[in-house]
This record gives sequence, structure tokens and C-alpha cells, in this order.
Amino acid sequence: MGALAALCLSAAAALVGPADAGSRAPTEVDASARAAAVDGFAALRLRADGIDRAALVDAIGLRLPELRVVGADGACGAGCVDVVVRRDGRGVVVDARLADGRAFVRTLRGDGAEPERRVATSLAHLLAAIVDGSATPVADGDAVAPATREAAEVVEPVEAAEPVEAAEPGPEPGAEDRLSSNENKFATSAPDDPASAGPGGATEARPRRSTATPRLEIGPALGLVTVFGVGPPQSLAGRVGGGFAADLELRTRRGLLVGARVRAVDARESGYRLTRARLALALGYGLRRGLFELRALAAVTVEPWWVRARADGAQASSGPPLVGGALVIAPGIQAVLADGVRIHAGLRLEGAASAPAGAAGAIEAASPDGLARFRLGGFELIGGVELGARWGVAGARGDRRRGRERPAKRR
Repeated sequence: MGALAALCLSAAAALVGPADAGSRAPTEVDASARAAAVDGFAALRLRADGIDRAALVDAIGLRLPELRVVGADGACGAGCVDVVVRRDGRGVVVDARLADGRAFVRTLRGDGAEPERRVATSLAHLLAAIVDGSATPVADGDAVAPATREAAEVVEPVEAAEPVEAAEPGPEPGAEDRLSSNENKFATSAPDDPASAGPGGATEARPRRSTATPRLEIGPALGLVTVFGVGPPQSLAGRVGGGFAADLELRTRRGLLVGARVRAVDARESGYRLTRARLALALGYGLRRGLFELRALAAVTVEPWWVRARADGAQASSGPPLVGGALVIAPGIQAVLADGVRIHAGLRLEGAASAPAGAAGAIEAASPDGLARFRLGGFELIGGVELGARWGVAGARGDRRRGRERPAKRR
């Protein structure tokens, strides 16, 4: 019986022994693999653009004393990590590439003090994440997909004294610029030419076109007008002339309008010509909603006039200028051509009342022979079209909100 029991125990040990060895093997392999991975980073080939390289090397030495740091063209040997640190419109980019072709990219937002310390801390975190397998490479080999890279970029946590701005996602593909006050943000898009990509497939940061409204805009406008007389004398009511107008208008960011307008109107009858030249100073408000613009103004006017013979141009008659006022409504559309430059086009509708000093209502101007009779002043309706442009004459407020971000917590 004793021999039989010993034989059973020996068989059981033979069966259990290999299984235990097999269960321990992966642990030993994993541990050795991790050790090999840690020991594999023997040197670091560093290129720094837009940052103090000497200070960065010192900061890396404090955090990664086991790594030997060589120059961008230095011999690195086995276990080398190629690291490129550069500034772009988004902040500081840390681009690490391993010998097997894997690339890892991390971005530090903001322009805090002592960026070399932040970069060294981020690099230490990145190498540790590569070792434990938690870091995601942006691509395999040289081809880097922009979408994959965008997802792989991470903002590293740093010391509480060195706040890091949260990373902001780029615009969706095909998204159009929107008119808003959030200006001077940067978006990253895939380059049309792969050669324009930076090390590790990192694309260059391209600024969006600024859509900030300048504090002041000024610009001219030209238009065509037709004038209609309303009210007595009824025999002269109706169209009383047509001509052109030129404006110079100043607009503030809040919509206040200040303008000057010169208008020349001409009427002809029986060999004579009536010419009216009106000068107006206006104050008003302009409302913009997307492409739509509505301007409303009130103006005071002074309008000299004269009658000449069409044959020889000799002046036949004249009188005191017309003095009055006008209310203007000008709906139209406007569009941005470039930063701070806009064009607008639309209608101009006006109600005006004027008369010579000391008179009330419309008056009649006649030629010396009485053959030509013209209506002057009274209540008039003016319609026209206009086309103009404006550009900024003061710096645009980009509404750059540089609010303090809360420091990222340490992992």
C-alpha cells in the first residue's frame, strides 16, 4: 500500500509541476520585458527649436539622470530615443520617436514661465507611459494619420505652480469660420503636401482668419438716387430730379455711425437745367446680423441750387440754399473680404423736408422767360441704391481670454 501511495503522489506531482511552471513563465517574461524596455532607453538625441536647449538638458538630467543626452547630429547608439521639442501656435510640442518607428506626440499649452521644466516633466511622463504600455503611438512607421495624431496628443500634468491650459480640439473637417468674438485661436489641419509635415508627421499649426470687429471702421460709398416731391404744389409733384451721391461713413464696434454725404441732383425742362448740391451730416446706428445689415440715420442738410440755360450754361436764376433734415433707412448685405475689410450693398430710402430760410414748404423756381418751372424743397421721398466698402482703422479686439486655468492634478 505504501508503494502504491508513493506512486500516486509521484504521478500527481508530475501533472501539477508543468502547469505551475507554465503559469509562472508569463510573469517572469513580463518582468524581464519591462526591465528590458526600461534599460532600452540608454540615450536621448535632442533637438530643441524655440526653447533654451541648455536649460532643457539640465532639467532632463534632474528628472532622467540615467539617460545620456546628445545633440541633434550626435551619435546615439543602441536604445536611442529621438526627441524634437519645438514651439508652434498651440504651445510647445514634444515629439518622441523610437528606433522601431513608433512616434509619440504631446503638446503643452500656454506660455508659462520656465517651459524647460515643463517639457522635461512631460518627457519623463511620456517615456514612463511608453514603458508601461499606456502611451498610444500616433502611427506605425513614417506615415502619420492626422486624425490619429490628434487623438494621441495629450497635455501632461505638471507641478501646481505651473498651470497648463487645457487642450482645445481643432475644428471639424469642412467647418466654416464663424463670426464670433473668440478670435486668434489656432486650428491644426492635415497638410496638402506631406513634405510640409514636421518630425513624426506633426502638421504645422495654421491660424484661422481673424473675424474680430475693429474698434473703428471707415469707408466710402457711391450711389444713384431719384427724388420725388410730395404735397403742394400738386402741379409740380412727382419726380423732381435724379443724380448720384457719395458718402464717407465712420462706424464704431458698438454700431454708432457718423457720416457725411454729398448729393447732386439734376432736372431739365424747356432748355433749362436745375442743379441742386446737398451736403448732409448724419448720426445713426448700424445693426449687423450675419450677412444682413440695417443702418438708420438722422441728418441735417444744406442744399444750394441754381438754374442755368442748357444752351450756353449761363446762370439764369438762383436763391438762398434749402435748409432741412432727413431720416434714412438703409437695408443691405455685407461681407468680409479680408481681415478688417468689408463691402456692403443695398437700398437707401430717405424722407426729407427742406425749405429756404424764412420760408415754409416747397417753392417754385422758374426761368426768366417763364418757360421752365422747377419744384424746390418741401417734403420729398428719395430712393436709391449704394455700394461701399469699409476697413478697420484701429486695432481689433480679439477678445483673448487668458483666464487662469486650474493646475492639472498629478497622476
